[in-house]
Amino acid sequence: MQGDDSLACQWADTIGSILNYPIYYTLTRAFSNSEGSINDLVLTIDSVKENCPNSTSFGSFSENHDVARFASLTDDLSLAKNIITYTMLADGIPIIYQGQEQRQYGSIHPYYNRAPLWQAGFNTSAPLYEHIAILNKFRQHVISGHNNYTEYMAEVIYQDMHSLGLRKGFNGSQVITVLNNNGQDCEYFELEVSGHDYAPGTVLTEVLTCTNLTVNDSGNLTVPMFAGTPKVFYPLELLANSGICGMHAAEEPLPSATIMTIDATSTVGGHVTTVETVETSPIPPITTHVWSTISGLPTVVPSVMNPEGGFTAITKLITTTQAPASQETAATTSTADGAEPSRKALGAGESLKPNSHLVLSAAGLAGAASNVDIAGAAASVTASAFDRWQGHGHGHGGHLHRRFGA
Repeated sequence: MQGDDSLACQWADTIGSILNYPIYYTLTRAFSNSEGSINDLVLTIDSVKENCPNSTSFGSFSENHDVARFASLTDDLSLAKNIITYTMLADGIPIIYQGQEQRQYGSIHPYYNRAPLWQAGFNTSAPLYEHIAILNKFRQHVISGHNNYTEYMAEVIYQDMHSLGLRKGFNGSQVITVLNNNGQDCEYFELEVSGHDYAPGTVLTEVLTCTNLTVNDSGNLTVPMFAGTPKVFYPLELLANSGICGMHAAEEPLPSATIMTIDATSTVGGHVTTVETVETSPIPPITTHVWSTISGLPTVVPSVMNPEGGFTAITKLITTTQAPASQETAATTSTADGAEPSRKALGAGESLKPNSHLVLSAAGLAGAASNVDIAGAAASVTASAFDRWQGHGHGHGGHLHRRFGA
């Protein structure tokens, strides 16, 4: 298994995906010190591509619970950034082992290898935490521009004793990754990288330092290397809406401590229905939506979710059912005369009749389930403590559909 893919590829052919141990061993040997063999790594990359049915489905990793943490092999931060960059941007499904972002250093000994994460302090300003966050955001942006990006097999376009260049992606949006094992004490040098398939004059942004380079007239990319850090290049024009290197993000969060009220109407049994959302979270929220369809007419209402709590910051929805002034109704509270309708909370199984209010709290988001009856149409909401939950209710043509994390 230590760089031999013959058996691993047979397993992958049977079960579809495996952890990429053949790459792991040559990868860690290549980047654990400046004497590591880049050539062995390249040979293994080529061998896995040739012998395995689909290595893009393999789990790409440099740490897990069965092997020594990378920090136990070297304390060089630049080498750690290089191996993580390979894990995140080369072929495969990136896997970051808990604590790797905090540079936990447990060796193969099981007690030290499984140190609790809270001992590291959950530091979101740790260098590797920030490094992984940028790479993850960048990778998601690239995938959003081309769904088949992950299936494109990376090509080695540059190689010397200490450096490696990879090209991954379709023409015009390919990612160019330049790695090296020189370490953090390395002096400044430059690499002339070709084979990237970008035309002369193309402006590429190095996303880890937010600096721009231009492909020269010879078609080469002159890459400045310093302190042994990795480089990742992508066309400047394709970083729009990425939120990377100062670019505007596709969906900006709402300002903090704001009040938002949006009305929309539908009908229940011929009665006008007003749905409004009120009170955003006092911390910057993530905009989500509530889809409510009553009697077949859809209503889309923006709502908010707490980015830190993840699923508890929805304040409440208020649904007001109001009969037209020209229509008589037997309801006990009428708004035809402009008076404020009465309000009460509904419990499980209670009924909401025309001309009354329905108040839905965020209780369902904490894992509870509630059932209410809206003018005879049963609505059921079941929550999940993860990033998406849906509830469906049916009856007499009524339908309540709530979806978060979209």
